[in-house]
Amino acid sequence: MKKLWILPSLIVLISGCATVGDFASRNVTNREDKRLLAVTNHPEWPDPIKKAITEGTIIVGMTQEQTITSIAKPYKINKTVGAWGVHEQWLYYGDLYVYFENGALTSYQVERA
Repeated sequence: MKKLWILPSLIVLISGCATVGDFASRNVTNREDKRLLAVTNHPEWPDPIKKAITEGTIIVGMTQEQTITSIAKPYKINKTVGAWGVHEQWLYYGDLYVYFENGALTSYQVERA
């Protein structure tokens, strides 16, 4: 009978001890938590990029990885390859179009009715 108290005590002890490392290693499902985790894991990203990701927005100069982290994967990508390099148009539901030149976000367009 004395051993039965060990398991509940251990669970209480473990659940009360969360660190940044615990946060980084757990299965993060919340979109906002994923953005904060990405910003934490990439201190080398410029502050304006980190701010945009934290807010769930995009800015010119982001990489494709940063864009996906901030607002999600597009439902469709149109890709053009030419002598100048690679141009991509990413399409999102809600009439958002994001444009990349050689992997860097160069512009975006939002259609308004």
